[in-house]
Amino acid sequence: MALKTIGSTVVEFDALDSTNNYVAKALEAASYEPGSVILAHMQTEGRGRQGSTWQAEPAKNLTFSFALELDFLSLHKRFLLSKAVSVAVIEALEAVLGQEVYVKWPNDLILNQKKVCGMLIETRGSRAVHAIVGIGINVNQLKFAPELKATSLALETGMAINRRKLLDDICRQLQAQIELLRNGHHEAINASYAARLYRRNEWTQVQCGHRNYQLMVKDVDDQGMLITHSRQGHTELFRAGELKITY
Repeated sequence: MALKTIGSTVVEFDALDSTNNYVAKALEAASYEPGSVILAHMQTEGRGRQGSTWQAEPAKNLTFSFALELDFLSLHKRFLLSKAVSVAVIEALEAVLGQEVYVKWPNDLILNQKKVCGMLIETRGSRAVHAIVGIGINVNQLKFAPELKATSLALETGMAINRRKLLDDICRQLQAQIELLRNGHHEAINASYAARLYRRNEWTQVQCGHRNYQLMVKDVDDQGMLITHSRQGHTELFRAGELKITY
């Protein structure tokens, strides 16, 4: 896949089942145009991790996907892409909000203790492996079910946000962070990500299976393992899905 600027083309749809599904099918058909962002004003089957659904009102938010060839990342460093994407979206959101946004491992962004963005990164292909990056941001939606613990940019700022301008800003940040990643600046990305890690260096309530207890979040390694300290002074590592950070 040739290198092109992310967002050089934006393909808009009134509705899709899932922007990630659309990109996956385009890759299979060899019809995906590098750099293209697939934007849906409504997703009928938007997905999160482990089969969860992404719920959003039509034409209120940003739900989009794009693909990258992962020829620049070894298998044991693949989570660096998630880190770079998280930092890019946070940079763009903070510029709009004037408030701090945090990344809750493994793939949610938190604003004022509520979820404002979710990300889903999937890999496809056998020879040339591609990452499909899906991003959903609560932009102008004003009502959410209480159990979702969600918020939006409009709720936090008290004004409607230009979604297309925000998308352009995010694409610029994505391009910048992924160029850092391609050029091997892993330490800079790790540092930016760690600085924005939700509840870092704090005793945090977690759920592991049927157990509820406290751990101190310390960092996330390049394979996506959450590094924590226990009350007993032990270092414990968790894969995505093994532990839930409550908020």
